[in-house]
Amino acid sequence: VLDVFNLFDRNLYYSNTFYFAIILEYIFLKVLGTSWTLRQQFGTIALDNKEVILMGCCNKSLTRKSLLYKTGVEYGDYTINHVQGCSHGCKYPCYASMLAKRFGTVKTYEEWICPVIVSNTIELLNKELPKLKDKIKSVHLCFTTDPFMYGYEDICNLSIDVIKLINSYNLPCTALTKGILPIELADLSKDNSYGITLISLNEEFRKKMEPGSAPYLDRINSLKKLHDKGCKTWVSIEPY
Repeated sequence: VLDVFNLFDRNLYYSNTFYFAIILEYIFLKVLGTSWTLRQQFGTIALDNKEVILMGCCNKSLTRKSLLYKTGVEYGDYTINHVQGCSHGCKYPCYASMLAKRFGTVKTYEEWICPVIVSNTIELLNKELPKLKDKIKSVHLCFTTDPFMYGYEDICNLSIDVIKLINSYNLPCTALTKGILPIELADLSKDNSYGITLISLNEEFRKKMEPGSAPYLDRINSLKKLHDKGCKTWVSIEPY
């Protein structure tokens, strides 16, 4: 057990369930003599090159004074970023993490990859949507985080609730992810559109450059399932 905790080289926050799962995997692997590696920051274990995802949970939260804002990005009108940070941990230059460091929101890469939920998200939307609904053409999720962060069920569930609430004002949403698009999105407004980001189809490259993100084939399959259900779907290839 001590060997497991010695692998953690930074002060991260995980649920007891996460640690228990890690310890169990460690014991079984020691007995079986199987090679293993632990990607501690993402709640992911790789067993003989097969990834096993332990669902993460945001144990920290923050509050904000506002959420919806106008964006100048070509495929966005208004946007919302209801999570701070991103566990996907992309190793190429990420403007979101660089801006967060520049303005002091986070100080390190390690802090950036530990996502923090905005706990008053729904409360703020209930205040802002009635005021802005006539100005908004669409709302994008998200530009400085990922709405369907891989392995984080609480973030995914909150994002679905956000989309439902925005749709209740007859406003469409767009969503872009390096995670898995939930099939539940197919039950929401058909005016919404959902996308995945791809920079390669090489899994070894993904593990090196986007270590906490969903495998490429899993992303594509989740997109196809929504497409087959009649949803508008798209792919963003960036950075290229």
